[in-house]
Amino acid sequence: MKLSKTTLLLALTLLFSMAVNAQVREAGQVITFEKKSGQITTAKGWYQNPQTKTWVENQNVCYFEASPTAFATSLTEQNFKTIEMATCKHANKRWYVLIVEKAGGEYKYPALKEQWQPDNRKYWFAIDSTQYVSLKATVNDKKGVNLNLTATRVGYISDKAAGGLADYTNEYFMKRLSGCIINREFTTKLCIMVNAQTTEGKDVVRFTVLRLKMP
Repeated sequence: MKLSKTTLLLALTLLFSMAVNAQVREAGQVITFEKKSGQITTAKGWYQNPQTKTWVENQNVCYFEASPTAFATSLTEQNFKTIEMATCKHANKRWYVLIVEKAGGEYKYPALKEQWQPDNRKYWFAIDSTQYVSLKATVNDKKGVNLNLTATRVGYISDKAAGGLADYTNEYFMKRLSGCIINREFTTKLCIMVNAQTTEGKDVVRFTVLRLKMP
């Protein structure tokens, strides 16, 4: 997936202009945040329609038609409801955690891709200090250069699960995040592609997420 094909234009500068240097506490191997950044709740999503070659703009989602339904949005990887950032520390290593709430879902019969079941999801994407410095420099420099960040400390919780046993609380989110960072549990692998530049006098950040297979 190329950045020019599906791109969310995000005001990520907001994340880095606020205090996110949180101290953390650990109790029973559960990491906690003391501070988080403010939330991003709106951004422009652009998608180039493959048939008409025209660019389609939507709020918080990249989709080939204007004003997609909630069901259609859940089928689209590039969407979000809120984005924020926090820091945590484990074993003297600091992690910067991008937290994204979005629409998602899965097929009841995955092999046949039948009976799509929408849900709400909260993802975490944790990067280390070196990656954070690169991300911050890319956002601040605005040189229009693509930055690829790959992390294996990635996962999510859902508000729906088999048997109705879903736990969508902040407590459960922190438990899962802690297991991922400390023990590498429940994890997948994602690449975040970021491009910051000044366009028509406005500072913008292009942001997209690619799902990768674990080795």
